[in-house]
Amino acid sequence: MSGDLGGSRRPPTGKAGGASSQPVFALGKKPHVPSAAPTAAAMATQPSRSGLFSNTDAVQPSSGVSAARKALFSTGPSQPVSSTVAKSHLSQKDSLKSKIHAGARTSQPVSSAAAALHRAPAFRQDQAHRPDHSDWHRQAQDTDGKSLATVSRQVVSGECSMSDEKLCALICGAIRQLHQNRHKDVDELMLLSLSRLATVRPELFRNNTVLTALMSLIKRDPVYNSSMGYKSKSTIINCMIGASLLYTVLQDIPRWPAAVMKLYLEDAAFDRQWVDLAETKEFVRAIRFSFGTKAPSLATPAVAEVAETSQPKPGQSPRHLQPEDAERLGRASPSLLTNRAPSPSFSTGTGDDSMSDSNLSASGSIVKDAPSVRTDRFADLRADIPQMIMEVTNAFRGTDGGKNMIRLLISTAGVAVTRQYAMQRIDGWMTNSKTASAAMSLMATVCANCTVSSNTDEDLNVISMFLKTRCKGKPAIDNYLLCLHELLERNSDNLQVVLKMIFETELADAAINKRTPWTMIVMAATMRYKPLESAVIAGNLFATLIVNPVEDYTRHLKVIMHELVKTYKTDVRQEKFIMSMLTGKALSNQTMLTQLRLEDQGNRDKKLLALLDIVLAAEVLMLLTRFKEDLASGNSDAFVTALAPLQSITVEFVKTTAKKWFGPTNDTIRVALRKIFLLDKPNTFQVMDKWPTEHERNTFFKWAARVPVTAHTITQIQLLMASCEPLTCLEMLETVLVRALGLRAENYEAIRIGELIQSGIIESLFQLGIYRVPENAVFPPKYRVPQLIRRDIFWQCWKIILLLGSADPAHFGKFIWERFPTARALMQMLIISRYEFPPETMTTPEKTSRFFLDREQKLAEDEKKVIVELENRLAGGNAKNIIVSDVNAKLPKDYTRYDISGPLRCPPESFLGALEKLNKQLELGKLLSGCRDPDFLIEILSEKGTAASLPWLLELTTSAKSMFDVLPVECVCEMLSNSLLKKPMGAADKRDQDFRKCCNLALRLSDSIIGANVDYSNATKTVNFFSDRLASETALERDNAKVALEIFFDPDKIESALANLWGLSDSETVSEGSSERIIPEPRVRQGISIEAALMKVSPDAWCPPSVTMPKETRMSYMEKFKWLLTDIPARSTDFEMLRNDLCLHLAKAIEVECDTESICAYLEFISCYAQYPPAERIKDYIVMQVVADLLVNRRDLRDAVLLLGTGALTEAECHRVQDHLVKYFEIFLGMAYDDFPEKFASFVDNGLFLNDPLLRIHYGAGENRRTYCLTSKTGRALPTLLALVGDTESRGNEVLLPFCLNSNLIHSAVTWMTREPAEIMTDAVREVIFQFSRVNALVDMALADVSDETLIRQICRENIPLDNLRRMVSAVNIKNHTTLASLKHFVRQHVLTSTATLECRLAQGLTLDDPVHALIHSTLTTARNPFAVPFTF
Repeated sequence: MSGDLGGSRRPPTGKAGGASSQPVFALGKKPHVPSAAPTAAAMATQPSRSGLFSNTDAVQPSSGVSAARKALFSTGPSQPVSSTVAKSHLSQKDSLKSKIHAGARTSQPVSSAAAALHRAPAFRQDQAHRPDHSDWHRQAQDTDGKSLATVSRQVVSGECSMSDEKLCALICGAIRQLHQNRHKDVDELMLLSLSRLATVRPELFRNNTVLTALMSLIKRDPVYNSSMGYKSKSTIINCMIGASLLYTVLQDIPRWPAAVMKLYLEDAAFDRQWVDLAETKEFVRAIRFSFGTKAPSLATPAVAEVAETSQPKPGQSPRHLQPEDAERLGRASPSLLTNRAPSPSFSTGTGDDSMSDSNLSASGSIVKDAPSVRTDRFADLRADIPQMIMEVTNAFRGTDGGKNMIRLLISTAGVAVTRQYAMQRIDGWMTNSKTASAAMSLMATVCANCTVSSNTDEDLNVISMFLKTRCKGKPAIDNYLLCLHELLERNSDNLQVVLKMIFETELADAAINKRTPWTMIVMAATMRYKPLESAVIAGNLFATLIVNPVEDYTRHLKVIMHELVKTYKTDVRQEKFIMSMLTGKALSNQTMLTQLRLEDQGNRDKKLLALLDIVLAAEVLMLLTRFKEDLASGNSDAFVTALAPLQSITVEFVKTTAKKWFGPTNDTIRVALRKIFLLDKPNTFQVMDKWPTEHERNTFFKWAARVPVTAHTITQIQLLMASCEPLTCLEMLETVLVRALGLRAENYEAIRIGELIQSGIIESLFQLGIYRVPENAVFPPKYRVPQLIRRDIFWQCWKIILLLGSADPAHFGKFIWERFPTARALMQMLIISRYEFPPETMTTPEKTSRFFLDREQKLAEDEKKVIVELENRLAGGNAKNIIVSDVNAKLPKDYTRYDISGPLRCPPESFLGALEKLNKQLELGKLLSGCRDPDFLIEILSEKGTAASLPWLLELTTSAKSMFDVLPVECVCEMLSNSLLKKPMGAADKRDQDFRKCCNLALRLSDSIIGANVDYSNATKTVNFFSDRLASETALERDNAKVALEIFFDPDKIESALANLWGLSDSETVSEGSSERIIPEPRVRQGISIEAALMKVSPDAWCPPSVTMPKETRMSYMEKFKWLLTDIPARSTDFEMLRNDLCLHLAKAIEVECDTESICAYLEFISCYAQYPPAERIKDYIVMQVVADLLVNRRDLRDAVLLLGTGALTEAECHRVQDHLVKYFEIFLGMAYDDFPEKFASFVDNGLFLNDPLLRIHYGAGENRRTYCLTSKTGRALPTLLALVGDTESRGNEVLLPFCLNSNLIHSAVTWMTREPAEIMTDAVREVIFQFSRVNALVDMALADVSDETLIRQICRENIPLDNLRRMVSAVNIKNHTTLASLKHFVRQHVLTSTATLECRLAQGLTLDDPVHALIHSTLTTARNPFAVPFTF
C-alpha cells in the first residue's frame, strides 16, 4: 500500500497490492525497516509499552472476557513469546477456554430500542472517503495462532526476514480470522501475537490497510458485505480487541485520523457497543478530549453514589444495568429555593474535566476520575467536528434519538453547535418521562459549557432558550435552578447576560399584563446565588431603564424589587445596588446623555425623581429584610450606619451627576432633598405603588430620622442649594435640624457636628444674604460701601446657629457664646424663657433697659441713614443731589447692617415668636442649661447675682419640672438657701406650696448626695456650698446651712427640720393663759451664756419672779450634731473624698462661730478626719493653725469648751472634747517632724507662714533627734492645751506631755528662714499655765527665765491655784529693790483688784507669812485710797 495518512483528515484509497506499504502516521519520518537482529542488550533497553488494556485504574475484570484479557495481554514485551505461549497453554488451558467461550457469549439480545437504532439510516458519507473493506480483505493472508506466534517471536527477537507488506498481510489475516470466528472461541495465541506486534512494531498497524482492518472490528455497518461473506456487526470482544489495539497503536502520535472520530460518533449515537466499555475508557477519553466538554459540578452525593454503584463492569454496556438502577440515577437534587453555598469552581482545562461515556449512568450522571495529562488528537480537525456531529444528528431527523443521542450530546457539549441543537430539542426530552432525567443532565452539561465570551451568538441563543424553558414540579424546578447556577458559575459574563434577558422578559410581560411567576423565580435564584455581583448589575440595568427615553418603567421596576424581596426572600444587597445605580457605568454613557438632553425639562426632572424613588424603595427593602429583627428589638445602630453613607452618596449624586445629566430646576432640587432626607409626611411616601404599607412607612421614617446630621451634611445641603433662594436653603437646614433635635426626647444624639467650627459654617450661612453691589456701580474714592445683609436671612441664620449651638453646647455653643454677643443674648433668652428686648440677663443697675432701648434707636437711625445714602448713590445721586430719600427708599425695609460680632439688635416680633415656639417644642433652654462645661447658667448667675436671678429661676423651675434635672447643682443649692431664709407667708395654699417646693429642693439635693445614683461631682458641690456657708457672718445663714446639711444626710427629718426652722418649734411660742411668757434669746458673748451662768448660780437673781424658764431636756452636742459626727461619715458614699474639703470648711467656720456646741462638734470632726496625704500637707497646717488660734487667742470660747464649771458643757462633754484635741495634736506632731516639702516655699514670705512665723524646733538627741516644723501659734498652743487639759498621763496620752515638757520647745525654737530665736512662752501662755495648769513641771518651765516684773503681774491676777501661787512667790526675788518698787506700784495702781484677790486667797487658807503677800497687805493698808475697803481678816 502507498500513501501516508498522518497529515490528512480522511484515509485515501489504497492500491490493490504489491507496493510496499508505509506506516499510517509517519509524520515525515522514514519508515522503520528492520535490519540486523537486535542484540540482547538492545532488547533489554527497549522501552516498555503497555498492553492493549493498559488502564491501571479500570475496574478489575470479573467476566470471562475480562479474565481472558488478563491472561493473554498482561505479559510484558521483553518476555519471550514462547514462554508466554507455554504458560498460556499449560497452566490455563481448560479454564481459560471456558471463560473465553463465556465472554464470547456475553452479547445479549438486542432490545427494541437498540433494534430501532439498527433500523435508523446508516452513517452517510461519500464513497471516496469510506474505508474500502475489500482492500484489506484481499491483501489479507490466512494464518493461525501458532504461525502468527512464531512470526511475532521472530519479530521480537529481530530474526524475522519478512517484509513489512508480508507482515501487514498476516496481521490483516489475523483480523479477518477474528471476524470469522467472532462467535467461536478466541484464539489466545493469535491475540497474544497481535498484542506483541502492536507493542513492538506499532508502525505496521498504522498502515492504511491494517488501520482499516482494525477499525472494521469496531465499526457499525449493518449492511451485508458479500465480499466478506458476513455482516460486519461486531461482538463486544472484537470491539474490545479493536479499540485496545487502536489505542495502543495511536497513543504515541499527536494527530489521529478523522475516521476515528467518525467511528466514535457513529457508535455513541447508535448502538454504543464499545464507547461505554470500561476497557475502552482511555481510548474514548482521548477522543472526547477534543470536544472540550466540561463536567458540571452540581451532582449531589446521592446521585454520585447511585452512579458509582451502577457503573457497568468490564465487558458490560450500560444497557446491562437493571431498569430500576437506570431510573434511579439523577432523581435526587438539592433544593435551590434556600440559600446554598456556591459549588466548587471548575477547572478551566479540558483534560481533567473531560467527559467520558464510560462514567455516565443511564441518566447521564457524571463521575469524575483521576486527572491525567492529555493532548488534543484532532486539533487540525476542530473546524470539521461540528459538521461531523450534525451529520450524525441529521440521521435522527424525525425522531427524538433516545437516550443515546442525549448521551452523545452530553459528551460533545463543548461544541457550540451541540449546545444549540440540544436546547432546541430539550423540551421534548424533558416532557418524556423516559428521557427527562437524562435531559436534565444534558441541560446541566450545556450550562457548564456555555460561555458568552467564547461563542457569542450561539451561546446567547442557548442562554435565551434556556431561560425560556419552563419546568413543572419541585424536583424539576430544583434541577433547573442547579443548571442555572452552573451557568452562572462557569463564566462571570453569563450573570450580566442572564439578568439582562430576565429583565427584558419581565418588562415585556408586564407591558402586556401577562406576568408569570417563573421569570421572578429565575431572577430570585440568580440574585441569590451571587448577591453582590447581581446587585451591581441590577443597579446599572435599573438606571439604564429609568433613563430610557422610550417608556417609563419606574412602576414596573418597583414591583420587581418588591417581589424579589418580599415574595421570594431574596437577599438583595441594597447598598451595592444603590451605589451601582448612582455611580455605575449606566450614567456615564455619552449616547444616553445626548438623548436625555434632547428631552424637555419636565421629563428630565421626572426621571431624576423616579431614580430617587427607586433609591428610597431600596432603602425601605433594606430595612424590611436585613435589619428587621434589630429594629424590632430597638437596636438601630446597624441600620443607621448602613443608611448614612447611602444618603450622603445620594446627595452627592444630585449635586454632581444629576446636574450634569438632568439639569434639575430649583424646585426639583428642593423636592429631591426632601425625598432624600425624608422630610415629608409618611402618608405621602409612594402612596401610588400600594407599598410599603402604612406600618412599614412609619417604621422606615422613624428609624431613618436617626441618621446623624454631620457637618458634611450641612455643607452638602448648602452647596446643593446655592443656586436656590437662600431662605429656602435655610428653611431646609432648619427642618433637618429640628427633626434631629426632636430625637433628644428619646435620648438619641442625631446631630454630630464636631468639625463644624473649623468649616466656617457661620460665615458661609450669612453669605447667603449679603447684598452684592452691581458691578457697574461707581462710587467716590473716599466712599466706603457699607456691608448689608437681608434682614429675614440675618435672623434666620441666627436661628440655625442657635439650633446648632443647642445641639452641641460644649463646643459649638461655647464658641458662639464667647464670640458673638447676639448669640449670647439669644441663648440667655432660651435659658430663662423670657423673650423680650433687652433680655433681663443683660440689664444691670448701671445699664438698665432704657439704656439698651436708646442704643438700639440710635443704631437704627444710623443704619437707615447709611443704607439710604447707598441707595441714593446707586441711583446716581450724591450728597447734594438727593434722588432717593427716607420716604422712597426701598433697601432699609429689607436690609440691615452686616455685623455679626456687634451688639445685639432688636429682633423682630416674628423671630421672637418662632424662637419661643422652638424652645417649647425642643426644650433648647434645657439643653443649654444642662451643659456643665461651660456652665451657661452659672455664668448668668455670676453676672446677675443670685438675688436678681431668683425670680426667673424660680419661675423657670415652676413652669418646667424637668428643669430640675438639668439645672446646675449650685443653682438648686442657691434656691434652697434663699428658700430657707424666707418664712412662708400669705394664704395657707401659698404657704403650703412654698413649703412643698422647699422640701422638694432639699429632697433632690439629698438624693444627689446619698441616693442610688450618686454623682461625686454634684455631691461635692452641694456639700461644699453649704459647708462654706457655715462660716457666714450672720448666725441665721449659719443655722440655715446646718439645717440643710442635716436634712441632706437624713431625708426623714426634712419636714420637721424646716418646720422648726420657720418658727413652729415649742421654744418660740407659749400657750395663751399660762404663766409662761416669751423668753428673749439668751445673750451670747464669745460662746458663754451669761444668763445661763447666772441662773445656775441664782435662778431668781436676774429676772422677775413672775418669769420662769420653760422646762426642757438639754441635748448634748453629740446628739445635736449627729448629722455631722455620725450621718455624714456613715451615709456618704464618697466620704473619703468629701472629708478633706469638709474639714477645711469647718476650720473656716471655727474662725467665726460663737456657739459652744458647734465648736465642740467641729473640733471633734476635725480631730477624727483631718488627715491629708503628703501632697496636700499644707492643708493640715491650715486646719491646725485655726485650732491653735482658738486655743491661743479666743480665750472665752476656749475656756467654755475645755474648762469645767462654765455651764456650757457637761463634764463628760468637756472631757470628750479634751481627749479629741489631745489626740489631734498628737497626730499632727507625728507627721510634722522631718517634713518640710519644697512646695511650702510658695507659702513662706519672709519667714511668715499662714500669717505666722514658721519655727524650727529640735527634739531629742542622737539617733532620736528630730526637727519639727511648726508655726509660732501652734507652738504656743501646745503648752496652752496641756495646761487646760491637766495631767494627760492619767488618760494614757504619752506624746503631748513629754513634748511640751521638753525645754527645747522654749529655748531652741528658731524661725525657719532666718534662724532667729523665737519666743513661745509668752506672757499669755504663762498666764494660762499659772491659772489652769496642774502639771508642776509645766509651771516650773513657765517660771524659767521670767522677769520679776512679769511675775509680779501674774501673782496679782485672780484665780491662780495656791500651789502655782506658792511656786510663783518662791521665784520672786523680794530682796531686789526694783522688784519691791514694782510690786508696790502695781498694787497701788490696782487697789480694788488687789484687795479682792488678797481677800479671796486669805479665805482659801493663805497666810501673811508669805513676804510677797505681806508686802501687798502693807501696801494696801498704807494706801490713801478713799475707796479702800478695810480687810476683814
